[in-house]
Amino acid sequence: MSGDSMPGRRQLLAVALASGLPFVGFGIIDNSIMIMAGEQIDTLLGVRLGITTLASAALGNLVADVVGVGVTHQIQSNAKRIKWAAPPRLSTLQQNLPRVRYAKFAGAVLGVSLGCIVGMAPLAFMETGFFEKAPPKAPEGSAAAADLMSA
Repeated sequence: MSGDSMPGRRQLLAVALASGLPFVGFGIIDNSIMIMAGEQIDTLLGVRLGITTLASAALGNLVADVVGVGVTHQIQSNAKRIKWAAPPRLSTLQQNLPRVRYAKFAGAVLGVSLGCIVGMAPLAFMETGFFEKAPPKAPEGSAAAADLMSA
């Protein structure tokens, strides 16, 4: 490789971390906005306009993507300020090696996956939580309770 050595494991991990960190931020913002916007669209416009829940989710995704386009530069510039996540110094030849490109890709995939999972946090604070509400319990000993138990 004429003076350029293969990047070591530590360098590849640093490449993955530097690549993935901005995607964590993007995933958090994108998923949380999509969930909140989709919920509001479904609640406010779903019945009035006859929009299905999936159509509301798609419109929420549109809102999140538009916001994402607007904040991507800010997320990337803030991520670059984090010293412990700085990419290693690699030559142009090293940066084009398949293993370095794979490390960038793997970091981005892991970063956006983690960000999207964290971005699901609004679900925990919505009225229904992560799961639909359980039906109200009937008082014990009532005919309704007996019907629920036999179902």
